[in-house]
Amino acid sequence: MKVITLIEQLFGIKVNKLDILFNDAKLYSFHKSDDKGYSLEHSNTPYLFKLSYNSHKELDDSQKDLILDLLETYIEFPNNLNSPNLLKCIDTLDSIIQKENLEVILKKILNQLLTNNYIECAGIYFLNAKLLQLRGLIYNAKKMNENFYLFKKEIIKIKERNELSDILFFEQIKRVSLIKNIFFPFDNYAIGIYTSKGPVGLLVISIKPSQEIFIENILTLYSKIIALAFEFTSTLKKYQFAVEDLNFFKENMYKNSNLINMGKLTATIAHELKNPLVSIGGFTNRLIKITTDEPSLRYLNIIKNEVERMEVLIKDLLFYSKNLQLIREKVSLLNIVEEAISILFEKINYNDIDVDIKIKKDIYLLVDRNKILQVLLNIFNNSIDAMKGLDNKIEITSRLTNNYIILEIIDNGVGIPKENLSKIFTPFFTTKDNGSGLGLPICKKIMEAHKGDIKIFSDKNGTKIDLYFIREVINE
Repeated sequence: MKVITLIEQLFGIKVNKLDILFNDAKLYSFHKSDDKGYSLEHSNTPYLFKLSYNSHKELDDSQKDLILDLLETYIEFPNNLNSPNLLKCIDTLDSIIQKENLEVILKKILNQLLTNNYIECAGIYFLNAKLLQLRGLIYNAKKMNENFYLFKKEIIKIKERNELSDILFFEQIKRVSLIKNIFFPFDNYAIGIYTSKGPVGLLVISIKPSQEIFIENILTLYSKIIALAFEFTSTLKKYQFAVEDLNFFKENMYKNSNLINMGKLTATIAHELKNPLVSIGGFTNRLIKITTDEPSLRYLNIIKNEVERMEVLIKDLLFYSKNLQLIREKVSLLNIVEEAISILFEKINYNDIDVDIKIKKDIYLLVDRNKILQVLLNIFNNSIDAMKGLDNKIEITSRLTNNYIILEIIDNGVGIPKENLSKIFTPFFTTKDNGSGLGLPICKKIMEAHKGDIKIFSDKNGTKIDLYFIREVINE
């Protein structure tokens, strides 16, 4: 036990015995010898610390306080919680990422709980908030009896404030007496399961008396894993339905004369997805903060990255589906191009790309600066991604016609295949692994909102993009 070694080294003593109890149940017991020596006993409800040590003199009060602080810190972040129990969660995190059925995931969680020697039974109740009742959802026990299947018919009504309502609505962890039946016959502890919608259920474990336990830490950790499973699977279903709906509209949008309905549907779906994604991200970040195991962190970071990718897609969906409100201002064409290039400087430098800008300083536009900057960043990113050779180059020039200021962007990348050229402004069409297929459609929408246009010409030698800005009289 590292905390024993740490105490001995810091205070120059030899520890004979150390007992840590939680509500009279042993959390930890260390017995090295029967030498009495000096003793230290301290109660900090619900914990009790008993320490016996040998030293040339008794520790003073300040040293004793430091030892107690150290032991309390150990209780909050115990080593045997941060390693084995988190390792047991790896399979569950993998199941969530691999999009397994929710029931399969919850069964794995209960199986993992039962690998702890002191836990005899574990179950999850689902909360019906409207009826104020808990219904059995899934259950497991080390000694399963023939009536276990009846757990799904188990109903507990919450008619008044009691220990169960305190757990659910005041986010407490408690030893419960109201749940003591054939499913939970021993000492029972419970914690609420919370998602973005509030309390959705109850996790209950049953233990035999006088076992070594870390009740609060175990329940907190597994309740968050269960909440994450609820959130992720719920969001995944919404996301799958959204993709199906969007694919349907993508295939039929040119046949459908009422495109306004598509925009409303897209916006509605995107808004529905935002809150659960925020919640999943929040739960994941909390788990990352308390996780020290590298495999667990790897899985958690995968979840975090996937959530962030989905958030970007939703942001694009909302942008594409809504009417654009332009805030026009006088903008130097050269300055906004140079600003976009400076934002992408690291990426341009990393790919060893030569950027040649030939734009006159006296060309001004009357545009929404941020939205045109978004167009330029998207186009320049596409050009950079298309660079595969050694002599990478982007040329940026401008020319004037009677009606338009034309910004011309030419790269010598791999070009766009002829069969794809007609599809590039089709929403959701993409050849990139992580692309949303909304980048160029959004660019076209922004340019058209400015009464301009975007035209793309491409072959195997590279791509040329022309941005058309209407010529307007700009007052000084």
